[in-house]
Amino acid sequence: MVPDAAVMKQTGSNDRHVFVIKDGKAEKKVITIGQHLGTNYEVISGVEVGDEIVVAGASRLSDNQEVEIVE
Repeated sequence: MVPDAAVMKQTGSNDRHVFVIKDGKAEKKVITIGQHLGTNYEVISGVEVGDEIVVAGASRLSDNQEVEIVE
């Protein structure tokens, strides 16, 4: 499950993706989603358990962009 705010839709297609943080950079991961449950999406494939998903500001990111984690 990931927050719906983390799921981005590719313009002009039905593809969905999230950004995962790897080595201080945002990595775009195409995902397959299942059910929308409350404020979360079920993720069927594309990310692994334990991946650090960007949940705020994802719409301003691009693949391999350096990021700073703010908690």
